[in-house]
Amino acid sequence: MNGAALVDRLARGSCVGLASWWLVAALVGGPLPWALPGCVLVASALLPGSLVPAARVPRWSIAACLAVLVAVLVAIGWGSLATPSRHWDGAAAWDPKAAFLIADEATRSLWFQDPNVFAHSPDYPLLQPMLMAALHGCCGQGRLLFPLLLALAGATLFAALRRQGSAWIAWTATVAMTTTPTLVSTTSGAADSGYAELLAATCLLVLAVGMLLDDASLLAAGIVLTIGAKPEGTLWSLLPVGVAFLRADRRQLLVGAAACVVGHLLLWWLRGVLLPTNGWSLLLPIGVGVVGVVLLDLLLRRADVGRRGRLAALLLPVLALGAVAFTLGRGLGGGVLAQHLQDVTRLADRWTSLPQIVVGMFEHGIIRLHFGATFLLPLVLLRPRPSVPTPARGVALLLLFGLAAIPLPFLLAPEDDIDHHVKSSMPRLLLQWIGVTWLLTGVLLRERLRGANAKAT
Repeated sequence: MNGAALVDRLARGSCVGLASWWLVAALVGGPLPWALPGCVLVASALLPGSLVPAARVPRWSIAACLAVLVAVLVAIGWGSLATPSRHWDGAAAWDPKAAFLIADEATRSLWFQDPNVFAHSPDYPLLQPMLMAALHGCCGQGRLLFPLLLALAGATLFAALRRQGSAWIAWTATVAMTTTPTLVSTTSGAADSGYAELLAATCLLVLAVGMLLDDASLLAAGIVLTIGAKPEGTLWSLLPVGVAFLRADRRQLLVGAAACVVGHLLLWWLRGVLLPTNGWSLLLPIGVGVVGVVLLDLLLRRADVGRRGRLAALLLPVLALGAVAFTLGRGLGGGVLAQHLQDVTRLADRWTSLPQIVVGMFEHGIIRLHFGATFLLPLVLLRPRPSVPTPARGVALLLLFGLAAIPLPFLLAPEDDIDHHVKSSMPRLLLQWIGVTWLLTGVLLRERLRGANAKAT
């Protein structure tokens, strides 16, 4: 087994093991510290090996890339341990949850159970606090989660691109992603700032790799983890299902739908059984989702349903998704979804602000260089004629739909100052998609170079 194959096995085992641990921890209602490394090790040992093509890369270039990656991880690790969370969501929402989980090792604490005890954002998913509590139980440092997440994201991206055949593209993309200016800065989006954007970006990357490689275990793990990472994970988790339907991929449709059901059932269990936030309202949306996927699968079995028919049929689950999100948000009291959905007429009042939001996306994504060339490179590689290789079309659609959905929170938010909202939130929402973007960039670059080599010969 060469080094790339070992990284591939460890990365896949970590992703699947992490999802397995989250399934058990959510059902138990506690972090189960030593179960976390146990699940990762078992998954790494049991998953079948993958064929990673050998490649000759100058040793000095590998050493240089490793030196940069180690320096970044050491810096992020030092920052994580030197201070607690330095910005709002980390200090107000994630860290207190982790602290009470560390103290009680379960959600039975009155801070979770008693609605009369103030808790900021009680509807936020518990994946990050649970991970921090588990790591604290293992090594006494829960904030080691952040350098470990960055290492996992880098290893997952590297392994996926290596399996596509190009070693130097895999190394270059991995170094570029892990040194993204926003991740290594001292701002609210930094890897060690305490926000959950790095976790969300890692989970989205895992499910995108599952789509690219048609790996059911990674796709399912990524979707389940995405749902548990952040409130917007509910929306992101549904995108692979829609993409699979548009591409007439029944296997990914069914795997993605099953993972969505499992992930949301975990939320229902935590909110409706273990926590007093009325998660019972999740049962109806889950049932509607199951029926919708069955209908979509029946449509795919009809040979006479073309691409336009599938696109038209997809409008039905989109409308159902709106109803599901409304039910879910209204059922969670003062939670973040309820705040965004308590007045859906905001969409009609604010549609004129859409150009301002799109300009803000372009400004923060490209002009301000928060992300370097992350979001610019795919546009360059798709010129002069857009052409995406077949295996990557699902990833391209996932990224397209994800970026297209980013304006929704700004159109629905109770905050009236859209300019301030864009400045404070847009970089963090874009940050969640950097892993998917670099995955697509790596595949596009490989195809571009392959075409140039073919012309040269």
